Amino acid sequence: MNSTLDLSVVRGGDSATSYVNASARELRIQHRSAVLMLLKKQVALSGLEVRLLRERMHCSHRQLAEKLSIAPSVLSDWESGAVVLPAVEVRFRLCCAEHIGITLNIRTVLCSLVQAYREHQSALSVPPQRVATGR
Repeated sequence: MNSTLDLSVVRGGDSATSYVNASARELRIQHRSAVLMLLKKQVALSGLEVRLLRERMHCSHRQLAEKLSIAPSVLSDWESGAVVLPAVEVRFRLCCAEHIGITLNIRTVLCSLVQAYREHQSALSVPPQRVATGR
């Protein structure tokens, strides 16, 4: 069995194609590094990142929603760009970390997520308008 994969890489702008030999082990290491970077990210995950991590865990919406104790519709909305509570995101990151077999120090990530969530909430709130009294 050949332990290398031929990956086609298309250069931007032209149709020239080159081939890169990468071992399956190297690809696994790169994927693991990318997942680790996402899990340590100190801002909220985007919907695309959530979907990619869920797929990396080989979980359906229903399976992951059960693990996170949320409704599948919340997970679907999150993957579509909705904002979730920091506690849900922390549970998700810990679940992903457990899946790939790493320990994640979540304290700094949690602090950053809470701050980002507060900023998002304050940006959504509309300041009270003055009511003209006619005096």
